[in-house]
Amino acid sequence: MDIVYHTTIALKNIKALTVNTVKEIKERGFEEATTEQSTLPHFVLQLLRQHLTILFFDIQELSKASIDSPTSIEDF
Repeated sequence: MDIVYHTTIALKNIKALTVNTVKEIKERGFEEATTEQSTLPHFVLQLLRQHLTILFFDIQELSKASIDSPTSIEDF
C-alpha cells in the first residue's frame, strides 16, 4: 500500500530529524529547560525537538491501523 510506505518513510524522517536535533542540543549544552534568560537558539532547538516528537506520535496515532510495530515514547 502506498499510504503505509509513505507513512513509514515520514516517521523515519521525523525520527532522524529529532535525533539530529537532540545531538545539536547536547553539543551546544542546551539540555536544561528553557527560561526567560535562554538564548534564541536554545529556545528554537528545544521547541523543534518538542514539535517533532508531537508530530511523530500524532502521525503514528492516526496511522496505527497500518503500522506493524508502533514506537513507544520510551523507545523514542
